Amino acid sequence: MSYLSDFKAIENWYNRTPPVISRWHTEADDIRPISDRRRKHERFAKINRNCYALVGGYMEDGVGYSSWSASFLKKREVSTITPAELKRVAPIVWERKPDGSEYVTVHNTFHGYATSWHTFLRHWLPSGMEWPRTTDGRHWLKVRMVDTAAPQKFILPRNRYLTKPTAALCGTTTWVKDGTLLPKPSAERKLTFKRHERQVERWGRVIEWELVGEAYTSPTTSKYHIDKDAKRELKPYIAEFKEWARTIAPILQDRTWKDADVGRKLMCAYHSDWKQAHVWGGWWRTKHGCVVDVLRDPDSPGRIELAYEFGEYVKDCNQRTTYYRSDDNVTKDRFDERFNNFINIACGLRKPNTGEQ
Repeated sequence: MSYLSDFKAIENWYNRTPPVISRWHTEADDIRPISDRRRKHERFAKINRNCYALVGGYMEDGVGYSSWSASFLKKREVSTITPAELKRVAPIVWERKPDGSEYVTVHNTFHGYATSWHTFLRHWLPSGMEWPRTTDGRHWLKVRMVDTAAPQKFILPRNRYLTKPTAALCGTTTWVKDGTLLPKPSAERKLTFKRHERQVERWGRVIEWELVGEAYTSPTTSKYHIDKDAKRELKPYIAEFKEWARTIAPILQDRTWKDADVGRKLMCAYHSDWKQAHVWGGWWRTKHGCVVDVLRDPDSPGRIELAYEFGEYVKDCNQRTTYYRSDDNVTKDRFDERFNNFINIACGLRKPNTGEQ
């Protein structure tokens, strides 16, 4: 936000914000909220006179902000992290160098409580930086750069480093050795920018940024890839089953759970080496060999079950079962797209790409 767009503004805002004093916090704890005092976990943390951290994660810093969180941390003997550690992991860090230059470091995270972290970044990034909404599954930082006509986008990598409080909150002991949480080699991936300011006649003060250090690139364009060699071998079986499923799948959507249970038992009886327990809970997602057996055998009762599971998959994708009707607005291409996704998963053809996204 514009009123937190230089180090002096951060310093002044911190100095005029009184610490929260409550049943869980004393004045010595120095809990100074950035805005709403009810959201005290979104706060300033003074690292030293030339460095401030903006903290936005709930219990990321080992501080209990309620009776529940305080007892949670006390029970697990989790202590408040040090200022140096807080500087390392805080979402936003403002720093002033001896020559007066100012730097902002933005840090991303990956764990299951990261949504509030991302919302915090969206609210409290300085002027000239933006957390844009995207649909590509990546985390971007949109920045007004020095000597560029349009803002530039930078990948903001998801760090794998967890503080001890976060590890306790997420219930993980990953990367812990002798009681000390260790970073992975990719842990220190952050974006640091140097602040520049210039005056524009029409707009007044404009804040621009210069990247310090390397920019990161996404290691892959997708989280998955398709095993094309394996799919080529199954292509005739998949094509035949797709045309059959196009007709039969909508009919099967009127089945009861009792009918489905009978169908699964028939399928397991036909494939004598199958166990009925294996075909519960989305069996098509994990039993890839069974799916391939069904595709190769046109007489298998499992074909009905697989077509039924495809119909359920369409529902899970928030698509209507009117998918298959000729008067529906959904085109044949959309049907083919959903079926292709389904069969790639069911046959184990979708493989995860290596590297962090």
